[in-house]
Amino acid sequence: RGGEAPRGGGGGGEEGSDGEEVEDGGPLSKLCGSFGMMCLGLVVFPFALLMLGWNENHYVCENRRILQAEQKAEVVGCDSSKVTNTFAFFSCPLQESSLELFQPCVFNAGKMSPCDSMIHFTSTSGMQRVEMYQCAESCTETSGKNSLGQNVKKRRCTYRMEWSQTLIDSAAFHTTPSEAACPAFAQARGNPPFPANLEPGETTNFAQTVVAGASGRSGYALNHDLVAELAPDAPVSLQPFVANFSTPKLPPASPWMRPLTVGLQTLRLSSDRAMLETCAPPYQLGCIRIQYFKSSATSPAVITQVTQAGQTEKAKIPGSWGCSSSSWQAIRPKKLAKEELVAALHEENHSMVWLVRICGALAAVVAVCCCLQPISAAADVAGDLLNFCPCGGMLEDCLEGIVDWVICVISCNIGLGASFLVIAVVWVFMRPMWGIGLLVLGCCCCGSSLAVRQMFKQDKEPLE
Repeated sequence: RGGEAPRGGGGGGEEGSDGEEVEDGGPLSKLCGSFGMMCLGLVVFPFALLMLGWNENHYVCENRRILQAEQKAEVVGCDSSKVTNTFAFFSCPLQESSLELFQPCVFNAGKMSPCDSMIHFTSTSGMQRVEMYQCAESCTETSGKNSLGQNVKKRRCTYRMEWSQTLIDSAAFHTTPSEAACPAFAQARGNPPFPANLEPGETTNFAQTVVAGASGRSGYALNHDLVAELAPDAPVSLQPFVANFSTPKLPPASPWMRPLTVGLQTLRLSSDRAMLETCAPPYQLGCIRIQYFKSSATSPAVITQVTQAGQTEKAKIPGSWGCSSSSWQAIRPKKLAKEELVAALHEENHSMVWLVRICGALAAVVAVCCCLQPISAAADVAGDLLNFCPCGGMLEDCLEGIVDWVICVISCNIGLGASFLVIAVVWVFMRPMWGIGLLVLGCCCCGSSLAVRQMFKQDKEPLE
C-alpha cells in the first residue's frame, strides 16, 4: 500500500520494529487453507483456458476488422456536409467550443458546491487525483533457525510517511510507529480520514460528445464511445489560477490540524504550479494534494461510420469464418494518416494478444499449483512434526523443498501444456493450416517424450 516518496521533502523517515517471532498456523488451519486454495484453482484453471481461447479468436477477428477498415474506409475531409452514410477516415482538429468544462465540483459527486471558477479547464476528458500524506506499514517474514536448529519465523515491520490515494487503515498496524518514522501519528491517533468534500483517489469524467472538423456546424460529432477512448493523459497547469489562492496559515501547534473540508481558504498552489495542497513542505500527517489531468488530443485520427449531418456511430462489419458480424470503430488521440492509424491498430492488436497469452498461461500454471496445495500443506504439517526434533529444521527444509519443487514442475507441465493445446485448437478452427501445424508440433513433442520414457523403461527391465 503506498505511493511515491514525498515530493519536496517532508517529515518522517523509514524505521522498523525489531523482528518478533511469529507463530506458525496449526495443522488444521493449514489443511483448511490448502483446500480453499484448491477450490480457487479449480475455478481459475478453466477460466484461464477460456480466456486464452477467447484471446486467440479475438486476435484473428480484430485483425480482420482492421483489414476491412483498411480496404473499405474512405478518406474524407474535415467538412461533413457532403459525407453521408460513409465508412470514413478523418483526422480533424477538435472544436474548442464543443469541449466539456471541468471544475472541482464535477469530480466530487456534488460535495464541493457551489461550482466556482477556482480551477477550470476544457477537454474531451478530465481526471482529478486526490492523495493524502499518511503513515504506511510494510511487513516481511523471514525464516531462520534457533539455537536448537529448529525453524522459526520472524516478522519485521517498517513504517514510513508516503502519499496514498486510499485511506491506509492504521488500526491494522502490528505495532505503533515511532515518532521518528511517522511524526504526530500518536497524537493524531492514526491516519485521519480524507476531507468530507473530496473523492479520494482518481475520478474520471468524459464529455458526452465533441465535434471534430473545420467548424462546429460542418464538423463530425464524435459519439460518446469514441470520446471515452480519449483518456486524460496530460497534467493541467494551474499557473493561470495563481491569483485565486493564498497560502493557508498553518497553526504552530503540533500535530497540524487538517481541515475537515477544502476550499479556496485552505488550499495553496505547489511551487511547480502542478498541484493544489493543504500544506507546504515539509509535509505533515493528513496533508492533501490534488492534481488535475486532461486529454492531450487536439486532432484525433478516427475510423467510424458517418451517418447524416456529421453524426457518427459504429460501423457494421460483416461476419466471416469464426467471427460473427460486429460493430466497430477506432480512434487515436494524435493526428495520423490512414496508413499510420491502421499500422498502429495492427501493432496494438499484436501486443495485446501476446500479453494475454503470457498472463493466461501463467494463470493456468498458478491454478494447477493451487489445486496441488493440499499436498504441500500435508508436507508442511509433516515438516512441523520433524521440526520438534533437535536439528529438525534441516529435515523440514529438505522435505518441503522437494515437495514444492515437484509441485512446481507438475504445475508448469500441466498449465503450459493445456495452454498450448487450447491455443492450437482455436487456431485449427480459425486458421486450419497454422493450427494443424501447431498440433503436429505438439504431438511430436509429446511423442518424443513418451518414446524416451519407453526407452528408459526397456533399458531398466534387463537389469531387474
